Amino acid sequence: MADDQRIPDPDAITRFWFWWARIREPLAEAIAEFRSEEFVPPLRDALTALHPDLRFATHPGLRAAHALTITAATPAARRAAAAVLAAAPAPDHLWEFDDLELPPADPNALTCLVGDLEIRMTGMRAAVHHRGATAFIEFFHPMLVDLSPEITDPVLESALAAVLGDVPPRRTQLVVALVRQRPAEALDLRELRAFLAGLP
Repeated sequence: MADDQRIPDPDAITRFWFWWARIREPLAEAIAEFRSEEFVPPLRDALTALHPDLRFATHPGLRAAHALTITAATPAARRAAAAVLAAAPAPDHLWEFDDLELPPADPNALTCLVGDLEIRMTGMRAAVHHRGATAFIEFFHPMLVDLSPEITDPVLESALAAVLGDVPPRRTQLVVALVRQRPAEALDLRELRAFLAGLP
């Protein structure tokens, strides 16, 4: 089995959830105090130690106060994500666990992790040119200007996913590109969400 398709060692998964038990309450407190970003690096490191293509997010739970989402950044990592979630503790009033890729309430608050880079979506701007049944979206972020497509493409995918979630426009085709200069009359991601929501 290729390394990127491997399932993490069960003992390593057990250690991850043991570590999670120590941070679950401090993380919930940090979310309430709008300082959860301090938990991003340790959570990222703990999950990528299990598999380099695991990703995570936190969001309000459906039954608990909070939810920890663990997903695969690549199709090959889906078995790894499923194995980690299968070993998750039972949900309670504070935390539940899922593989849902929900759009954040404020897409500007998203941080995209690509390798060692933390790219905050608060710096992302977009211009939309709507022609007939096609909307051309030009994204700009100052950190992406000189980076390769191997890095920028996943960031653009994450930005669009944060804006749309699983509900793209029904009849409008979206074409996404990265531009090297900030567009005139650029929208932030929350404004882009409102614009795209009005498309057929």
